[in-house]
Amino acid sequence: MNSISLCMIVKNEEKYLFDCLKSVENIVDEIIVVDTGSSDKTKQIAKSFNAKIYDFVWIKDFSAARNFSLSKATSDWIFYLDADERLSPKSAQILLDFSKSKENIGVLCNVISKSDFTKTPSTMKYIRFFRNNPKISFHGRVHEQIENSLSAQNYQIIDSEIVIEHVGYNITQNGLKEKAARNLKLLEKDFAENPSSYNAFQLGQTLIFLDEFEKSQDYFEKVLAKSDLDKFHLAQTCRYIGAWELRKKNYVRAKELAEKGLKFVPTSPLLHILYSNICAETNRISESAIHTKLAFEHNSNLLSGKTTSRFEVMADEQNLVLYGINVSLMAIDKELFNYFYQKIHMNVISKEELLLIDFYKFLFFSINEKFESSQFLPISNKIDEKIALPILEKFQNNANKIEILTFLDTEERNSSSIKYLLGVLLINTNYEKAVELLEKVSQQNPENSNLLIQLMGLYLEKNDFIRLSGILEKIIKIFPGESNIAKKATEILSNIKK
Repeated sequence: MNSISLCMIVKNEEKYLFDCLKSVENIVDEIIVVDTGSSDKTKQIAKSFNAKIYDFVWIKDFSAARNFSLSKATSDWIFYLDADERLSPKSAQILLDFSKSKENIGVLCNVISKSDFTKTPSTMKYIRFFRNNPKISFHGRVHEQIENSLSAQNYQIIDSEIVIEHVGYNITQNGLKEKAARNLKLLEKDFAENPSSYNAFQLGQTLIFLDEFEKSQDYFEKVLAKSDLDKFHLAQTCRYIGAWELRKKNYVRAKELAEKGLKFVPTSPLLHILYSNICAETNRISESAIHTKLAFEHNSNLLSGKTTSRFEVMADEQNLVLYGINVSLMAIDKELFNYFYQKIHMNVISKEELLLIDFYKFLFFSINEKFESSQFLPISNKIDEKIALPILEKFQNNANKIEILTFLDTEERNSSSIKYLLGVLLINTNYEKAVELLEKVSQQNPENSNLLIQLMGLYLEKNDFIRLSGILEKIIKIFPGESNIAKKATEILSNIKK
């Protein structure tokens, strides 16, 4: 079996280094640690694993430090990690099996980053294992790359199921932004010297993380214009630009970019979410529902390891479930609602969120059951009437409709839509209450001619001449004197006064 060198560059990594080295101590034959200026216990930890430690003056160039580490490696194979990474236990044997090869190969490994703060894990494939060769070197001050160097030496690039767990993003948002600001300066220098698509992409991503969205688009547009990156980077480029166009409500271009991105990578969860959002904002709700389900399925496959991607950011599963429930409600799609409802992890959403979802579930599936308003009182003002009312209109049970609308008709909400629907339902069972509600709607919407005409017809039908007189006078004031409705109102009013 061939030997393996672990090559690392470190600085003040006492928090992470022990777990990193522990994950590979029985796999690698030598550990090369290049220290760029630690003032903590980093070197002591490295020594406890019999590492060969070298000092390197930091010159703001990650590739220079990495290449120095390669120059010290004496084994047949190179495996490189950052201190905040660790090799998955299940991947150890896979790595050893690759080391038996006699070929010049570079092995793609799955680097999975997790964050308790962003709740959005990402998976990226990087070459982290390759046969040692003095002609191989890294390039780029930051986000350093080795693939081009391997390809120049005719190395074969091979995919693998090796998993490297990255915990370095599991810090606060401010901490992540500090890293991004540091990287930005190095990336700008790299781009000035080499305006490649890869450097433009990294600049665009970094600027987005620093909330400089408009500036980032210039770099992403450069990437899209050249289109010389792999399909995974191009797909994400389409997503970034498409999301910005959606934000500006440029729906046509946003849709074109989402479609283009999905042609590159049809299984991208975030591209399906982007497409779903575009459809929702342009009233194509059934399409939005389709892409929401696809987003969840592809996201689930990535999270479970059923599928892999060279470069993909995943969505938090429960946030995606809640988004799917929301889309299913807008689409009035019972099947989709039930699909997502069954995937709720009860222990990770609040009682209020669950109660709100259960209210909508009642609307979908409990048409003939008695509505118990008391259980839903805590979320009465959280219910979105734009979602609830279209579902409720499909109810055949008027008694339940009245109960639910009465429950929703709160002073805080003061909704004319709810009052109107409730008023219409009560006309034959509680005329006075119906009139009270419809009159309030009329006061809230004094220029609503259709409602005035509807009230006129109601009062005529019920021979309610006192109220009829008032509504006729309103109609005469609103409509032009020569219009048919104004003439009819004047005629009726004249007859009442006789």
